[in-house]
Amino acid sequence: MEYSDRRLKNIIKKVGVSDSGINIYTFTYIMNKKKMYKGVIAQELLESEHKNAVCVSNGFYCVDYSKIDVDFSSVETT
Repeated sequence: MEYSDRRLKNIIKKVGVSDSGINIYTFTYIMNKKKMYKGVIAQELLESEHKNAVCVSNGFYCVDYSKIDVDFSSVETT
């Protein structure tokens, strides 16, 4: 599970769409603006047929990436 709540992210940029139609983004987390990641926005999944991949932890949405066709990863920046 990864925190994927829009409220925890900065510098969100759409970079693609998965085969199943999930939007893919790069972003930084508010608490660590130096590192960029690639993944999804949990709130978008809640409005789709992939809502079963979303849970709540500490009041924020998380995503179980094993239930969708998008991988969560860090992104190399230059």
